[in-house]
Amino acid sequence: MAGVGRFLAYADLVSEGMGTLRFVREKLKPLLANKFPGMPCLIIGDPAGTQRAQTDERSVFDILKQEGFRVIPARSNSVVARLSAVDALLTRMVDGKVTMLIDPTCKNIINALRGGYRYKIRNNGETDDKPEKNQYSHVADAFQYACLHADGNLTGDVLSKKVKKVEKHNFIWD
Repeated sequence: MAGVGRFLAYADLVSEGMGTLRFVREKLKPLLANKFPGMPCLIIGDPAGTQRAQTDERSVFDILKQEGFRVIPARSNSVVARLSAVDALLTRMVDGKVTMLIDPTCKNIINALRGGYRYKIRNNGETDDKPEKNQYSHVADAFQYACLHADGNLTGDVLSKKVKKVEKHNFIWD
């Protein structure tokens, strides 16, 4: 099977000022249906995504499941574990080839890896303990969760259980 043991990033999505349901319906589902029709989809999320909102008692995970996705929390929220997983995939070789490939259209991930995702330097010159929250932090965190999951599951069977196929739809927006 081609690609087994490799981590391939083909697309990235970001949003600003958009709730989960609207993001799923207006961005995620159209991307999956048009670029990856018929492919299984597994969402690895921030473990905090299981927390229920005070407004309607639904979590981000609940919304994603309601929209037909298989979603699981990342096994850790530790920044050290997440960065170690990215590092492991970036430096590992599989059958003489690099493990991780990122499509050039993934501008958000690429710009995050090129220095957009960074640690803030304090006034005294020391580096902060946590990465800076900026326009790249969310996409970098999401990428790290995916890497953390993949780093322990590069056997090719990650998506084999209870996965709903993505169907192609023609979306018409007013």
